[in-house]
Amino acid sequence: MKMTFTLKGGVNPEVEIGGVTRSLRDMYDQGPLFAFMVSIPHCMFVMARQVCFMNDLKPNSVEIESTFIIDDEKKRTEGKTIINKILVTIKLEGLTEEQTKKVVEELKNDCPVYNSFPEKIEIESKFVASSS
Repeated sequence: MKMTFTLKGGVNPEVEIGGVTRSLRDMYDQGPLFAFMVSIPHCMFVMARQVCFMNDLKPNSVEIESTFIIDDEKKRTEGKTIINKILVTIKLEGLTEEQTKKVVEELKNDCPVYNSFPEKIEIESKFVASSS
């Protein structure tokens, strides 16, 4: 089973899950599982913005997409939600491909969530040409 959360926006990003957009606060209020799952891309969202700020980079938009790969067998047989892997894509519109990669590498070094679960989280950068 897969669940994908996409955070977009500014200081208070919105969260898209299953084609529905909700506020970040609403996602945290959904209970412990959703709070945990949204906290991972949220931490990376904040860290990406911070790394950009510290390097005087000004992306037009920041988008963090995280896909959680959940153990179907444990869910079905034991009712437990076990996350096998988290795939994270970071998009920084308006930055060059090299700038985006630099931000992602710094984020990997500094993000406490990523550093807590490096064996389960795969992060990739995705270059997005500026829409202007």
